[in-house]
Amino acid sequence: MIKRYDISDFFSYLYSVKSIYMSTLLNTDKKYNEWITGISEDFRRSQLKAATSVNSEMLKFYWNLGREITEKKSQYQWGDKFFENLSQDLKTLLPGVKSFSPTNLRYMQRFYLLYPEADIILPQAEEEIVEQESNILPPSRGGNLYDTLGTS
Repeated sequence: MIKRYDISDFFSYLYSVKSIYMSTLLNTDKKYNEWITGISEDFRRSQLKAATSVNSEMLKFYWNLGREITEKKSQYQWGDKFFENLSQDLKTLLPGVKSFSPTNLRYMQRFYLLYPEADIILPQAEEEIVEQESNILPPSRGGNLYDTLGTS
């Protein structure tokens, strides 16, 4: 005689199979989840380091440009439209770059005038920023991605 199962028996069986499969999958996925979490943390840490580096370089650039503006303007006695002309010329050479408005160029000069010793201060500030960034993200698990993969 063939035993007939009703639909609830079928779903009960599927649920038990699914539970066994899921516990195996979760154990396997735990290592996978740890790995991809490590990747995401390394990525965020790299993004932060890149942003810190870019910001530091841009500060140095703006400070240097402020210094050059101050030196050239006093050396050549350029007129009242100096910032407007410089702005227009830089925008022509660097289309799409919005950093060179007359107002921003004046700010760069002021930045230099406020911190004439910044070429000494900026490297120290950069070191402090790098130290502080390590507190923002948790330490890397097992080094970087290349360490995790076993390649250097």
